Amino acid sequence: MPTLKPDISRDRYAEFGRSALIPGVQHAIAILEEHLAQLRGELAGLQNGAQPPTVKLAKRVAAGRSGWSDDPAERRAEMQRRIAKRRQKSDKGRAKMSKASKATWAALTPRQRKQRIANI
Repeated sequence: MPTLKPDISRDRYAEFGRSALIPGVQHAIAILEEHLAQLRGELAGLQNGAQPPTVKLAKRVAAGRSGWSDDPAERRAEMQRRIAKRRQKSDKGRAKMSKASKATWAALTPRQRKQRIANI
């Protein structure tokens, strides 16, 4: 049976990969040790009668509402406001397009207009 030659390039890649991981793992260990020391300090304080640190809880949004009011009248008013704003933007855009379209059609000769209508 033939003997296989060791793949030197694959071994090199494995070596490089392992050596690249070491600094990141060392950094993670340092962070975890800091947290562990902090937790041990807090635990020692609690065991000696200290009060636990107060933590301000984040304001939670009601599930499924995305910050909308629970009052139907307020939700309806907010939706109407949003619809009006969207229509206002749409009307402005339509006016610009209409003005540009009119200018384009006015610049065409009657023959060019007929060609354009035929191509639609």
